[in-house]
Amino acid sequence: MTTSPSLRSMTGFGRASHDDVVCEVKTLNQKGLDIKLRVPSAFEPRALTLVKHALERGRVDVTIESSAPPTIASRAVEVRALVETTRALAASLHIAADVTAGDLMRALATSRADAAPVDAGAAERALVAALAACVQARDVEGAVLAGHVRDRLNAIDALGQQLRLRTSGAPRRLAEKLRARVEAAG
Repeated sequence: MTTSPSLRSMTGFGRASHDDVVCEVKTLNQKGLDIKLRVPSAFEPRALTLVKHALERGRVDVTIESSAPPTIASRAVEVRALVETTRALAASLHIAADVTAGDLMRALATSRADAAPVDAGAAERALVAALAACVQARDVEGAVLAGHVRDRLNAIDALGQQLRLRTSGAPRRLAEKLRARVEAAG
């Protein structure tokens, strides 16, 4: 049996962190390369480049976020915009616009904005490490799959050998049987 190039599974997971940045990379089987990013928008182009360099195929989900607890101070611009938008909407509808700190906390808790700013350098280091862990997981699973394929091929080879042994004299036996029938008929 000849050896084939190593298999690499398309299912993998990698997680890494650097400073206050956490990155997770999940991959699944899929033709082509389908990348879904949940990363700070300013980091998207670099994240795409890094993922395309590390992986050739599969569905790839990348999440990068800050592990630092969210603070109102880190989201001051968002808070100001929320208050101004609320007041402008209330004025256009001619209703009262009493915005309380509790209102802001509830609104911020349900918003999809980044919880805290993410340092691009830390994000890149975390993503590179998470991709490396994911590729390693894919290689390990690929080696397991290769072992299963090898075992099945060996089983098929063994069955073929048994079949050859059982049928090695069959053509001679069938020819003798046919000769005997022809002689008896004729």
